[in-house]
Amino acid sequence: MLRHSLGRIAVHRYARRQIHQLPTLKRIDEYRNSGIPGLYSPTGFGAAWTEYQTYLLDRLSELTAGTDFEDKSPLDIVLKTSRTPEHSVIFNYASLAFNNHFYISALNPAKEVRGIPPTVEERIVRSFQTVEALKELMFQRALGMFGNGFVWLVELPEKVDVGRPQLAVVNTYNAGTVFDEARRQQLDLTGTISSEQAEAAMDLVKRPPGALGRADVLPILAVNMWQYAFLQDYGPAKKRDYLENWWNSIDWDVVGQRLFPGPDLIAH
Repeated sequence: MLRHSLGRIAVHRYARRQIHQLPTLKRIDEYRNSGIPGLYSPTGFGAAWTEYQTYLLDRLSELTAGTDFEDKSPLDIVLKTSRTPEHSVIFNYASLAFNNHFYISALNPAKEVRGIPPTVEERIVRSFQTVEALKELMFQRALGMFGNGFVWLVELPEKVDVGRPQLAVVNTYNAGTVFDEARRQQLDLTGTISSEQAEAAMDLVKRPPGALGRADVLPILAVNMWQYAFLQDYGPAKKRDYLENWWNSIDWDVVGQRLFPGPDLIAH
């Protein structure tokens, strides 16, 4: 009887530790078998996604078991812990899990990548003059990063009330996030923003500067510059090759779905 009870406790604890599961990517079986052609070999994809993301989520499950965070998504945890030092370890794992998922979910095999949608290209040109200028800026920020981190293309939606949101390139280092504790807009940033989420996001942006909950940036694209993301296939000396292949593998349709839902997008 005691052994049976202990067994049930062990199973229960294991289930709780595994509550944060590896997200299912589109075409995951293909990627596991063939990698992402043009960017990752099967081994490289395994290192960049399956192995490291599983490790991050397993640790996050262990750290959040029995807490208020155990049934929250990595993004929810990031938003709730980014300014609470006592939760710094939980924050680090949640932030890395979100960042890596955000990066990997905007990739496609290079030969299948379509052109940049007009809405995305227009916003890029408005902010950087040309698409090539954006590419080189992101490459410079990535190649100049001494250590681990992510390079992000973010939207600054404070301009959305006049229909002119701006884009910017920012770096985060180690487990850093582009969000802070005040950003609680509950958006699923790995896919399309629903009309309900769009209305909620618009409400946040209309709040005055400094108001609790004001959304200052919205990430729409990221490149992972942690070593696990490129060492397997590119080694330490071919970061530029990795970046070129990443750029050629961007799913710009996903980027377009992540754009802040300004008046021009909500109308449709």
